[in-house]
Amino acid sequence: AEKDKITSPSDVADLMMSKMRYLQKEIVVVLALDTKGGITSTGKAGEIASDLKWGRMLNETTIFEGTLNASVFHPREIFRFAIEESANSIVLCHNHPSGDPQPSQEDIRATKQLIEAGNQIGIKVLDHIVIGDGIFVSLKEEGFI
Repeated sequence: AEKDKITSPSDVADLMMSKMRYLQKEIVVVLALDTKGGITSTGKAGEIASDLKWGRMLNETTIFEGTLNASVFHPREIFRFAIEESANSIVLCHNHPSGDPQPSQEDIRATKQLIEAGNQIGIKVLDHIVIGDGIFVSLKEEGFI
């Protein structure tokens, strides 16, 4: 099967919405992307500039399953997965069981921390998508990161 090509936040939302929108607790998923516009892998752990290189998804994994309204994830777990998948970049995705995809201050803080960590090891964090009930927010598009 051809790998899923991920070129925008809406591609991520299309891929993950049905899996995440009705969950009763938060989960964090990491999508590992290659350099050709595709996912290498996805893992659970929640306007894109033209210079960002999206790719094919290599794989996905669930990094974390949280409580009703909180998820905690550590850069070590996220980047271990990305390195194992030989990812060039990653996209984070998590859900808000409340149905409201507005990112929390903690979502924004944690994402900025992951971007810094990724810059240190050469794996770009392209975006963080928060899934709500039929709607989503891209932290990149909304200017949070």
